[in-house]
Amino acid sequence: MRAHFLALCFAISGLAATVAHADEGLAGLRWWRASLLDHRLPGLEGGRRRPDSTGIIDLRRVVVRMDIAPEGPILPPTATMLVRLAASPMGADVAPLLAFFFEPSVITRAGRRQAFERNPETGELLVQLAPPLGPGEVADLEMEVALGGYCFEPSSCIEDGPFRHLVEYGWYPLSGEFPVDDRFALELDLGVPRGWSPVGIGGRDAPLDVGGGQRWRWRSERDTVLGALAVGPTRAVSVDGRVEVFLPPATVDEGRMLGVQAQRAVDFYEGLLGPFPFSRLGVAPIADEAGVGLGPQANILLPLSFWLIPPDALEAAVVRQVLSHEIGHQYFFNLVGVVDLAEGWLSEGFAEYAATRFSEEVVGARDHARLNYWEYVLGVDEAADLPLNSEALGVDDSFTRVLVMYDKGSAVLQQLRQRYRGFDAALARYVEAFSGAIATTRELQRFLEAELGEDLEGFFGQWIRRAGYPRLRVRARPPRDGDARMTIEIEQLPNRNGRFSAQVALRGSLLPGGDTREVDVAIDQAGPQEVPLGEAQRLSLDPELSIFRQVLPEPAGDVNLSGVVDGIDLLDVWAAQGRATPDPAWDDALDPTRDQTIDRGDLRAVVEQFGAGW
Repeated sequence: MRAHFLALCFAISGLAATVAHADEGLAGLRWWRASLLDHRLPGLEGGRRRPDSTGIIDLRRVVVRMDIAPEGPILPPTATMLVRLAASPMGADVAPLLAFFFEPSVITRAGRRQAFERNPETGELLVQLAPPLGPGEVADLEMEVALGGYCFEPSSCIEDGPFRHLVEYGWYPLSGEFPVDDRFALELDLGVPRGWSPVGIGGRDAPLDVGGGQRWRWRSERDTVLGALAVGPTRAVSVDGRVEVFLPPATVDEGRMLGVQAQRAVDFYEGLLGPFPFSRLGVAPIADEAGVGLGPQANILLPLSFWLIPPDALEAAVVRQVLSHEIGHQYFFNLVGVVDLAEGWLSEGFAEYAATRFSEEVVGARDHARLNYWEYVLGVDEAADLPLNSEALGVDDSFTRVLVMYDKGSAVLQQLRQRYRGFDAALARYVEAFSGAIATTRELQRFLEAELGEDLEGFFGQWIRRAGYPRLRVRARPPRDGDARMTIEIEQLPNRNGRFSAQVALRGSLLPGGDTREVDVAIDQAGPQEVPLGEAQRLSLDPELSIFRQVLPEPAGDVNLSGVVDGIDLLDVWAAQGRATPDPAWDDALDPTRDQTIDRGDLRAVVEQFGAGW
């Protein structure tokens, strides 16, 4: 259930939806995807491309002025847009822009009309600049536009009910060449009914009373490419001066608790990742029909049902995980940008990693991180798996893509954290180094190598640029007569993704006193290998989840690898369902029925093998 919900939590939903929609038939949009892929950086050759450093024109500022009525679509029929742009060092006689959801009727520059062409199928808008701009010269365009209410997917645009929102690319101008790289200052000048609170981006001015309503002005604190708009009958309440909660009607305590949780997450992230990128953070409701949490700049938008869940309810854990994931996007995507969906894990995986760290802080255990690990391993079929850093992530529209970007991405970062003590400090320096810039996977690798003093080519090559994970057959033999040693045999099975090189840690509980012994075993040797483990009574394979793996125990049902199918196996499977406290250790559980799911079928398989009378 949680994985299904997180499948929708795209803070870059507009870009994801646009690419997906192109696959559904609007072939004309493929040029846009091509422009993104062309801009991918294979390495550092030529230096890092930072925002606003390439292209014919550089967008500097966009202001959208419109009036929202209490009834009708979220987008009013018309709007005025002010666009400031600068020419490249070569000058410019044309401004290539994207205009997906609006159509200009008049474009002027200093009172002079500018000729333009717009392709309604692709959204490409070409403005002829007359007179042309000289090298680096700045121009202000004013556009009178007709707005369209079409949205690519429900999560990005809801216009029914009292809460309406729009988090979508293209209802304001974007660069036609580099729509993700070319970030700019975005301002929203909104007229709304009295009693309604709009949530924009960044900071805002005090509202002005105008007739029967109010005018609000929002402006981004940092340059952006993703503008958010949410409106509805809410009441703003400040939490600790920095977090502002927009309370829906008939909610008080639950909404305040969301604000307190958000403030706690912000404080934690400042210790983990560095200073919070924005002076304020808004937390506002959107319609349940969105089925999604969204994290545009300086705002978190959560479905209305989240505001009705008491903080002590079981579902409150999901609320915390989604809330902290979206706050993580304030650092990853809003602060450290990505080039395209092929690099989407640098946004989604990093935001989810931040959320797992916050969950660990709150509950004192790594259950959230373990859940992400197992959702990926048990939920992604070997044949359907995708590399984390792959153009396939930009075109694949399956649930697999979500599990890879979110769950595998966050689990990879957890593995780096476990391997290297300096990872936390390196991650904070990564955020600082790429603040306001565009990052790539190759740059991340080279940055971490320099910070950690380690060659990470093998790690990145195997777990990030490659699909799949090893399948291990594990046989355990208990001590025999005259021999106190237990022997375990490990063999890597054939895999369509080839052999994997890694080490797993075998940890055994010994007698007397429950002492433990750990043995590292390489899994890339040809054929099975035997490892003597002394008087081990219980074993766990890779207890810290340091690699991705699927384990096939023999005999089936020998969950704890003791060589005997017994009542301890039943307890381990039961713990795998989260039914044991306080430490279920469900990361050690295996899948005796080999159906990729730890469920009651596994309980039955264990019971059948050692008897129901236990």
